[in-house]
Amino acid sequence: MNVTHSTLPTASLPLPRVTSSGSDRLGIGASLVTGLASTTCSATPSKDSPVTGEEAAVAATPAAASECFIFNCTPSARPGEAISLQGSFGATAEVYLALGNSTSFQKLAPIQSADGKTKAQAAGSVLVEAPSGAGPETYRLYVQENGQKSPEVHVNRARGLFLDSPEIVPGEYLRIFGQNLQLVPGKARVRFAPKGGGKSLAGQINTVGSDDRKLICHTPAGLAHGVEYELFVSNGLGGSTAETKVEQTVKTLPAGVDYFHLGVGWAPGKYKTNVYNAKTNPDKPARGDGKANDLDAINDSIQKVWKMGGGIVRLPAGTYKLSFTGFGLHLHSGVVLMGDGKDHTKILVEGNASSNPTQQSWTFLLVDSPSTDGPCRRGGICNLTYENRSTPRDTNPYYNLVGKGVEFFLKGCRFTLNESPWLELADHEKLAIVSNEFTQGINFAAGIHGPLRLDGTKHWLVRGNTVNYAVDGISINNADRGVFEQNTVCRLGGIKYPTERNGKPIQVVNHVLAMNFTRNAVVLGNTFKVKNWPTVNINDGETIISEGIGYQRHEQDTGTATGGTATTLQDTTKSWKTTGPPHQVVAIVYGRGAGQCRTIRSRTATELTVDRAWDLAPDATSRYSILNWSAERWLVQSNTMEGNRRGITLYQGAIHQVAIVNNKLTNNGAIDFTPIQQGEEKMEFNPAWNNEVVQNTVNVANDPSNGGFIGVHAVLHALDKAFGIAVLDFVMRHNTLVARTPNVQTVVDANYPNGLFAYYEWHPGPKTFVDEGIPAVLGTILEDNTIQNADKDVYLSAGSYQTLVRQPAKASSAKTAAAGASLRSASVPAKAAATDLVHEDIFTNAVGHGSVRTIIL
Repeated sequence: MNVTHSTLPTASLPLPRVTSSGSDRLGIGASLVTGLASTTCSATPSKDSPVTGEEAAVAATPAAASECFIFNCTPSARPGEAISLQGSFGATAEVYLALGNSTSFQKLAPIQSADGKTKAQAAGSVLVEAPSGAGPETYRLYVQENGQKSPEVHVNRARGLFLDSPEIVPGEYLRIFGQNLQLVPGKARVRFAPKGGGKSLAGQINTVGSDDRKLICHTPAGLAHGVEYELFVSNGLGGSTAETKVEQTVKTLPAGVDYFHLGVGWAPGKYKTNVYNAKTNPDKPARGDGKANDLDAINDSIQKVWKMGGGIVRLPAGTYKLSFTGFGLHLHSGVVLMGDGKDHTKILVEGNASSNPTQQSWTFLLVDSPSTDGPCRRGGICNLTYENRSTPRDTNPYYNLVGKGVEFFLKGCRFTLNESPWLELADHEKLAIVSNEFTQGINFAAGIHGPLRLDGTKHWLVRGNTVNYAVDGISINNADRGVFEQNTVCRLGGIKYPTERNGKPIQVVNHVLAMNFTRNAVVLGNTFKVKNWPTVNINDGETIISEGIGYQRHEQDTGTATGGTATTLQDTTKSWKTTGPPHQVVAIVYGRGAGQCRTIRSRTATELTVDRAWDLAPDATSRYSILNWSAERWLVQSNTMEGNRRGITLYQGAIHQVAIVNNKLTNNGAIDFTPIQQGEEKMEFNPAWNNEVVQNTVNVANDPSNGGFIGVHAVLHALDKAFGIAVLDFVMRHNTLVARTPNVQTVVDANYPNGLFAYYEWHPGPKTFVDEGIPAVLGTILEDNTIQNADKDVYLSAGSYQTLVRQPAKASSAKTAAAGASLRSASVPAKAAATDLVHEDIFTNAVGHGSVRTIIL
């Protein structure tokens, strides 16, 4: 395996001058400071001792009793794999581990290089190895120094994050998503406990389909109706310490039938199933002959069914042509519009909606009732085709669907959008889009948008759909608790994007699945591919993207605290708004308490109150970032991606607890994490903390125009100092990268090499860089990854601290001679036929040292 610091996108820029602050001329292999500055377990340095960037903050805060803490810990490790610990402890702290609920703890030595000269330990961070053994086990760990002992943390303990439905009928199936849920088939357990107290009942686990990331649970038939239950999960390992509380509750529903086969927990019993035939409406019968305007007739049937208390408006086989201005079909609460099948029933709009260029007209309006504008509750559209034949050349083409819904669904439909814009399904609550077909070409209407927009939706399911589209993709921004699964999404690669409109240049943006500021999301078992590959549009087309686009970006802030209490952070230099975006957090990224993150519950102009107490309260050394996670608590698992220009791209937004697992990318770019620090007048700091990339395959061997990589490269853009820890607890295990021979550069916004990334990328600005010895990329674990054909295998830089590179059994593609020469530039000793470490990027050259405490085994 080649570990490399070779020429990266900024390498052609002139080298700026660099000064060193806190640490004097950091040499290769030096035991550099970590910048965590929360090491209050260590002795305070004397006045005559040289003070590093980390130690300066420590000296400002004398050690106090019970201030040893572990803030971050690798959540999963099999026997013999590495565990990264980060928190408040000193460089000589000892790590202790016990198996399961054993009371016997063993001391773990820090992982070290083969010759023992380099140890993966410094103030506030350490890498240790899980004990060898026959199978998975839970581990309990603590650190101890100078008589102080941290609270225990757990590795491999089950953790449930969210559910696939907020409601369930007792006796039906519920999915739980999280970490370490099923490590040994047959041992996982789920317990349902009434929130107000009472008897608990156990669910049954379907071991087929369950794994470490998800559990399929058959809920107990004896659960009481209308009761909110807390869930507790265990993977069966660890004895009495194994069970943890799931972070979402579930409410039980009365017994009911899932009449429309939506396959989601909240649906049974929610919809009235009496049928009203629109063609036999005695007052206004619909014709369905493709000639008559059936708008009034269908709306009349909808109102009649609404007055009955809800039900199904049936559109028998035929073509129902609509012509209107403003809003067409008004879908009221309790009403489902149902055809005889997508090959038999069609709703058709075409031509002009209005000659007035300011008039917008929508085919479907979701609304509570004829007299109220609330959301459409318990409605839907199923078993029909909707075709929009209006085009951008019309004076004002028809738009498609708009309005909010609660428990709304689309099922078994064909939406032929042609050149019209997306279906607006934003701000719904409990939305199901199941087994539909969507087809859309290039469109100019509404700014050139893709087929679906689900922004702001909570509790959503998109399953089993087929999407063929040309531009912009599917938008699920600012959403919460949803599943996108078993869909086939095809980008039409042979359609050339327009470059101008009305004589003016335009820029067309293309994504496939965009999820900015979306939380608790699962992308599972989908196929994303390009028809007529390669695409005719270059450097475009992220398959899955989160890039921090949204109003939340404007509400970010950074600074250095002036103080804090157990539940507050104070900065008397600020004048904050007293309200902020939902789910906004404050992260301490340097100084006392670095590595902690809390949700902001309330605020004044100078004080933030957090949702739970700090383990170690901030003080005047604590640098902080106020942010919203652009991607938080995602599972992207078992997807197939082919031919898209870019792969999984988490770009310049803050990224937290994202797991990229068992995906296969073929000629489909990279798996790319790019957190960023930028902005001089108002700096933003978007970190990537606690993320995993496991068991993926990136194969670009047959792509002549684009390469591929896997990993993280944190960007410092045009600023002179690193502000704090940008990447923390990043794990890459069991991945495979196959490059093309000869290598082709990977095209993102710049050109990148092929390999595994764990480095800091500096974009020089007008000021001289000041090296404060801050670990921008800290505690990265690369284990058992296989790289084929890459010129260099692993890319680090001077900002990479305490990285473990553990080679797989199979030899990499590195040339032995190059490996030996490169290793001599790194902070580890040379190892025959091993790993290339080269420090030639602009940041490393400018700082004057390589990666710090890198261990290659």
